Amino acid sequence: MQNRAAAISRQSCALNWEGRTVIDATASYGKSQVAVYRTYAQPLHDIRTIPESSYAGDDNHLFAQEVDVEVFGRNFLPAYTDGDNSNVVATDTMKNFILREALDFDGATPEQFLWQLGQRFLSTYAVMEGLRITGRQLCFSPARVPAAGNAGFEPSSVLFEQRGDDRGFACL
Repeated sequence: MQNRAAAISRQSCALNWEGRTVIDATASYGKSQVAVYRTYAQPLHDIRTIPESSYAGDDNHLFAQEVDVEVFGRNFLPAYTDGDNSNVVATDTMKNFILREALDFDGATPEQFLWQLGQRFLSTYAVMEGLRITGRQLCFSPARVPAAGNAGFEPSSVLFEQRGDDRGFACL
């Protein structure tokens, strides 16, 4: 059984099994389900509608996504083979990075946010050879609150409720 154990060569980053190179090895890890909420992102208006949808844009009063990031690279292999974490970017650092980047986001779409996030991750952390970023849009509508003068209910400008309907999904 011992001769069947796979060994990762630190020099070539190739997975060897019984003396044969099986696959070029790389390591991946990441952080999932990072909830991102941004108030007053850039509005998205004048979207051409299609017969299947009445969507014509969004005010983006509350821009919200759940983000996953998975990073890839040979630089992370020593963490698994030698216990050397010197090239590892901590997953809580990834979470904080995502939340901080949301403050600087000046776009209007989830795809723009993911693109900006990916560019910033790769330019900040040279140890990352590649990454996969996924975003699931969290949709909110203004909550209905009592109107002034006991005149029924009206949409709130500051209170929102999460919708359970369709939502966007993107993976870069």
